[in-house]
Amino acid sequence: IFKGWKVGAGSHVTAGTPIAEVEVPSRRLTASVEGPIEWQSETIKAPTWGSISAEQPLKSGMKISDQQVGPTIATISASPPWWCNILGLVVLLFCFLCCLLPCVRKRQTAEWHEAKPLLKTGLTFDTGTEMRTVIPEYRPLGIKHNNEAPIVVHEFTVNSYAKNQLPIEKGWKLVAVDGEQLNDSTNFKEVSEKIGEYMQDLPLWPLPLEFRLKTGEVKRLEFTERPIGVVFKPTSPIRVHSVTEGSPASRAGVQAGWQVIKIGDEDTNGKRPFSEVSTIFKEGVAAIDTSCGSQKALAGQDTFIENTEAEEKPKVSPTTQKSCLVCLPGPGRSSPTVEDL
Repeated sequence: IFKGWKVGAGSHVTAGTPIAEVEVPSRRLTASVEGPIEWQSETIKAPTWGSISAEQPLKSGMKISDQQVGPTIATISASPPWWCNILGLVVLLFCFLCCLLPCVRKRQTAEWHEAKPLLKTGLTFDTGTEMRTVIPEYRPLGIKHNNEAPIVVHEFTVNSYAKNQLPIEKGWKLVAVDGEQLNDSTNFKEVSEKIGEYMQDLPLWPLPLEFRLKTGEVKRLEFTERPIGVVFKPTSPIRVHSVTEGSPASRAGVQAGWQVIKIGDEDTNGKRPFSEVSTIFKEGVAAIDTSCGSQKALAGQDTFIENTEAEEKPKVSPTTQKSCLVCLPGPGRSSPTVEDL
């Protein structure tokens, strides 16, 4: 006797999944042939996996033999489990991405190669243990190299851009400029020209000066032209004696009586001798451009572009330390006790 379906048409089943529930005769309750029969429930299970493609229209409570057409009450079509379709879609998506990725990489590589000639590759140094490349964004570097090639960083100048902003350390040796190997060249002029050509279009690293005003207020100013146009008395602490009219200092509002308490990264607020502070000031000023445009600071120590009317293109040349450290206003100095910078 049919009792009911456990699954419906279209359902996915595996071997052992209950399909239908029926009642079958177990035994007679009496010895009489006509006696009542005891029935027990049984579950018909799927013999294999697949999908229920058809079910007989059996009614509950009626004998199956009176309703069944054919030898089976349901048909199972062997088909993949439902999750196989999802797995197939995932595999197809993965294959699509694998095919697409090389195309994207190829396009990015092409774009990178196209833009590469427009980029500077930097300055490469031998640190003693590895090659390190830095890409400066300002000039000059602010390193001391004793005007010798190969260029080795012996020390840093006042307000050094390399020391304060770049990962450059003492003892490093310059081995390449913009990707061009120097091959330990001993021609200092040639190496200086390469550095100058590489850095000449970069913006200038300004020289910051900190002053203590008469009111006690501290004021920080930045300068990019020399001579700055201030005159100091040879006393300590160092104070502004006068300001040249029309000079960078004058335009910045510097006034007589202001005390210089910091030059670049050098603290001058203590009892340092005037001669020492004067040397620090000269070295800091040497790393900025001349206001007339005749010299343009490039790599750091004693390297400038000198512009002359006879030259069509600026020429990079090393100069002596004495000539580059200070610009004096000329023979009309008002007093031998006052130093102009």
